Formats: sequence, structure tokens, C-alpha cells
Amino acid sequence: MDQHYLPQCYLNEFKNDDGHFFKIDCSILRYDKKPYPLKTTPAAICYKPNFYTLTDEFKQMYPMYKDLEPFYLENKFHMYERVYPSLISKIKNGDRFLNSDDAIKFLYSCIDFKIRNFYFRDNVLMQDKRQEMIKERYSGYLNNESIFEYIQKSFKVNRNTVNEIIQTEKSKHLNDPDYGMHSHIAAMIDRTQQSSNIYDIIISNFLFYKWNFFKSKNQFITSDNPGWSLDKNNVVHNTRFENGFQFIMPITPSYCLCISDDKIDLEYYNDPTKKLLFEGFASDEIITKINNLSINHFKQHLFASSYEIATHTAQNVKLREQ
Repeated sequence: MDQHYLPQCYLNEFKNDDGHFFKIDCSILRYDKKPYPLKTTPAAICYKPNFYTLTDEFKQMYPMYKDLEPFYLENKFHMYERVYPSLISKIKNGDRFLNSDDAIKFLYSCIDFKIRNFYFRDNVLMQDKRQEMIKERYSGYLNNESIFEYIQKSFKVNRNTVNEIIQTEKSKHLNDPDYGMHSHIAAMIDRTQQSSNIYDIIISNFLFYKWNFFKSKNQFITSDNPGWSLDKNNVVHNTRFENGFQFIMPITPSYCLCISDDKIDLEYYNDPTKKLLFEGFASDEIITKINNLSINHFKQHLFASSYEIATHTAQNVKLREQ
């Protein structure tokens, strides 16, 4: 089953009137070829077979999820993908605020676009980080009394056997040829099942920051890995939501979201039932800076709603790669 690692509900917002937009395949730069715009549709891009499917191999690596349906994650995605278009419509229609429930759904969607993305799996959960991450995780297990007690009760074994079980699991994950895929899927399942986790904290914090929407005349482009965080030194991070950051994500060709932790929304403090939306037209300089973030931080493709902007983008990508 083909599954989109960047959902169609996001890509649909960049379609022009005939239902198409333009993609630039930047991977051909490595062959010293010039990228060029190709007309396409959201359904035809940014997918891979069984990207989120809970396969038998995955369940062998993570037996705690053996009873979940193969398309458990896909069904979870559909829950917010269905409401995302109506939320974007409110923003495009000039609504001054979203109610708190809609605001949470919108934020959840934006963060999920980052976490479920192919870039995250391939670059953040890189194979060369596997040993460090696994050793750290299982060292924590060995020093966690509650985990020891849980394994003892579940398997009805003594403490020495618990140690053996933990070491066996550690070895199994160290030798998993599909570690990146399996750990990515497991992390997304954990996110859906934990009532209070890091993503809930991020969303809660984001509600207290101002939501600024830069507007353009259909000039924003996007990529197959949209959204970036700039730290205090303007260094770009794929995901960074603490200690001085500015999160930027194009959501349509005409609207780009910008949230910074140094801009507090006092209105939300006074009335948490609604989230104000601040907007204003971006200068040409700001539009260029935002588009350059797309040009410099993608997995493989860039997207533009117009052929002219796509052509200009392709030229910039080539110049930057020389």
C-alpha cells in the first residue's frame, strides 16, 4: 500500500486552479544535471510503499504492539488529515482567531508533518546513531526499577533473567537491518498512546506564543520536508522547539506560519478559549529568505504553484549547488 510521508492535505494547498503544481527534482544535481519544473499532482508524489505499515517484522522487534492493526498509524493520520483543510480555509478566509480545539489540531498537524516525514526517518534516526541511541535507552532500562518489576511480573522471572531479557532485546535492535524504519514507527505509535508526552508539551507551549502569518502574492514555495526552526544564531534545525527558536512553515503559496518563543501572546493568557491569528504582508526580502529555507533544506523535491516561480527556484538551486 502506498502511503504519503507528506500528506496530500498539506500538498493540496499548493495546487493551482487546474489541480496541479510544479515539482523540482533536486536529486539530479548530483549527476551534474540541471533541475527543471515538472507538472504534477499531490497524489503522485511524496509516498512510499508501506511506509507506516505495522509489518510482521516490526511486531517481532516491538512485540508490545503485536495486537495493533497493520494500518493503525494510517488510520490515526486520517483523524487530523480530515480536519486540516477546514482549518486552513479559516486562515485563508481571514478569520481573526481559531477556537482552542482547532488551534491544537492545527499545531498537531504541523508538528506531525515533521515527525512522520521521510527526512526525519532518514536523517534524524540515522543508522550511524543507532548504537549510541540504543545503548542509552537500554542503560536506562537497566537502571529503572519500575521496568525491572514490569518485566518480572510479565514474564514471571527473577532479576537475573530480567537482565538477560534486556540484553537480548538490546542485541536484537542493534542488529536490526531496518532499525530506522522500525524505531520511527514505534516512536509514532508511542506518540498516539501517551496522554502526556513531549509533543503535548510543545503544543501547550506554542499556544502561548504569537502566531504570525506572513502573506505573499502566491510566492511561497515548499518542499518534501517543510518547516524549520532557527536558533538564536540563525542556524537551521529540522526540529528545535526550545531555548530560543523561530519555527517557520509555509502552509499555502500565500501564507507562511512563523512562531517564536520570544513573542508571547498575552491575549491567549487572558482568554485561552481562542487563539488570535496575526498576519501581515511580507517584504520581498522576507519572502526570499523563507523560500531559501526551502531551497536549502529538503529531502529531494521542491514545489511551487506557478511555473514561473518553479523555474526561478530551479535556477537558484543549481546556482547554490555549484
